[in-house]
Amino acid sequence: MLIDLSQYNYNHKTEGKEPFQKLIGLGKYAYICAGLTAAYECSIVRRPPNFRMACVQGGKHFLIWLGASATFTTAVLCLTNIRKKDDPWNYFFGTLASGGFVYSFLQRGHFVSFVTMYAAIGATLLKYKLMHGYKPFEYNYKFPLSVVYFNFDKTPDVRYEKPY
Repeated sequence: MLIDLSQYNYNHKTEGKEPFQKLIGLGKYAYICAGLTAAYECSIVRRPPNFRMACVQGGKHFLIWLGASATFTTAVLCLTNIRKKDDPWNYFFGTLASGGFVYSFLQRGHFVSFVTMYAAIGATLLKYKLMHGYKPFEYNYKFPLSVVYFNFDKTPDVRYEKPY
């Protein structure tokens, strides 16, 4: 690979700064989601008749996902710098802007607006939790994971034989 992408990440602590690092950091996840949704559409939902149409259908997913992540990042950075404070409302309006971008490309607008509202509420709650000390990658399990044992032994159990 030409560029080491491990140095780019989307960090919520430095909101309003380092725009290109945030854009590339969020774009990594957009590439993954675009690849998954493009593969799902081209293999299950609508099979393209030839390779050229497969590239067009898959390219539409990359355009939408990368544009939505760029719109979200740009809106959050602009709102943080304009309002001069970092709070969950920036994520709410950034998600609404991203949903508006996606709405302009898809036919089913009512479904996109429904998902956008839930995503905006989820992004707002996540930012609120992050600002109050929530660490998403630190797991604290109180109980060990349960284990189910399967017995594949076919020998009869002599303890429970029928008396006749």
